[in-house]
Amino acid sequence: MPGERVAKRGADGIYRYEFGSVIEAVRDALDDYRGAAALALADVLTRRGINVGITLFYSTKLPTDMVSQAVVRYSAKDPLMPLDISAVALAMCEIAFFRVICAIGSMRHFPGAVNKSLGVVTNLLQADHNSVDYMIDADVFGEQAAEAWLRSCLHIYELEAANV
Repeated sequence: MPGERVAKRGADGIYRYEFGSVIEAVRDALDDYRGAAALALADVLTRRGINVGITLFYSTKLPTDMVSQAVVRYSAKDPLMPLDISAVALAMCEIAFFRVICAIGSMRHFPGAVNKSLGVVTNLLQADHNSVDYMIDADVFGEQAAEAWLRSCLHIYELEAANV
């Protein structure tokens, strides 16, 4: 249910917090270009008649003295809602959203004392990667890398559409 908070500690000892709906997703709000590329992909897929959901991920190691690793998911756009780029752009492209909402907000829910640096940002674990159709992760940094990621996703989409 949208707006519902689910907190789970997996068998692997990693805390996973989900805020809102988590369906098809792209990532994240750490880099303006990553967010812009993810929005561009969402726009193209929406124009082609695909219902797109957008989820922001925050994957961190050692955010507190009691949590060794955590993955936080924020639903920025539910797949059943129309895409309003201006409404989603703040969450996707503005570092302040990440710092205030994702990092600081999630720390309120972790057990233990918060580490000074709020943990170390890490790439998303493969298990979480498998839950989404398109993923732009922390290893994509800068304008050229984001454009290359977008071109790659569009190429893969075209190949898949041709085989339907």
